[in-house]
Amino acid sequence: MDNSKMLELIKNEGVFKWSTREHHPDNNYTMNEFLSMLDDEEIEIYYVDGTYSELRISGNYYSVDASGDGDSFNHMVEFKLI
Repeated sequence: MDNSKMLELIKNEGVFKWSTREHHPDNNYTMNEFLSMLDDEEIEIYYVDGTYSELRISGNYYSVDASGDGDSFNHMVEFKLI
């Protein structure tokens, strides 16, 4: 997903889903993979604690919750304005 679409998805409190060929051993791994995908100067990774993180965008804070989406090859993160 390109940076502008990811930024829009976060601001609209959406859900980002993706699949991998390799399984994720746990949701901490899912969160770390998601955070490594972020490549936008507007998005600051503010806080990380396992499957939960917070992002700061233009002075607003968003929670990010990582989970599986049915099995260990399908993943999702959910965004909420806090």
